[in-house]
Amino acid sequence: MIRPLSTLKVGEKGKIVKLIGGLGMVKRLSDLGFVPEQEVEVVRSAPRGPIAIRVKGTVYALSRGVADKIYVDDI
Repeated sequence: MIRPLSTLKVGEKGKIVKLIGGLGMVKRLSDLGFVPEQEVEVVRSAPRGPIAIRVKGTVYALSRGVADKIYVDDI
């Protein structure tokens, strides 16, 4: 099921399907490794505030607004 990255719970993994946003944001996320077919895992999440995501062994903190624009498919 394809859904926003922000909806995954801690410990859940997904495979990136697409990024939605402006050219600058998409390029920045791509440079960090957030590219289609890449596996990601939610490391930390709270009801409010940033969400910590592991990509290629590195953990990044993303705002919920940015995480809402990254669509993943269940693994």
